[in-house]
Amino acid sequence: QCDWSSDVCSSDLIKCRFEPHAAAVTVGTTLVATNSDRVLHTTHGYGANTFNFALPTQGASGELPLDAPGLVMVRCDKHGWMNAFIRIDRHPFHAVTDEQGYYRIAAVPAGQYQFEVWHEYFGVQRIRVTIEADQTTRQDFTCTNDSPPEPVQQGVSP
Repeated sequence: QCDWSSDVCSSDLIKCRFEPHAAAVTVGTTLVATNSDRVLHTTHGYGANTFNFALPTQGASGELPLDAPGLVMVRCDKHGWMNAFIRIDRHPFHAVTDEQGYYRIAAVPAGQYQFEVWHEYFGVQRIRVTIEADQTTRQDFTCTNDSPPEPVQQGVSP
């Protein structure tokens, strides 16, 4: 899991899945991927940060800094169903919803902001939000398929 209070995001490749499936981190966070399975996996990132490293054995791990803002789709080249998504922001004001769809973004300074929600199937939604000092702001949203998902560039690794 990604510990929001640290500069490390851990991705476990377990039971032929990436855990967590989605993460939101700040530029400069180190991604640490570990293979918990007894089969070869790769951690291949496409998008804002491009990387590809093999994790050939159980317990193998690799790490790299996520140094560019944007969206990264992570795939395993050996198992096409394995994927995950990492959103990298220049600021610490982000969250991933829990199993019930709830989220919390703490310590946002008072002001007006463009709030962006991204979903792998429903795309991006943006709304204006006003945050008032010393108050909790509740912002609900509903994902619909009115907006196509933003494409993640699948380029060739350098």
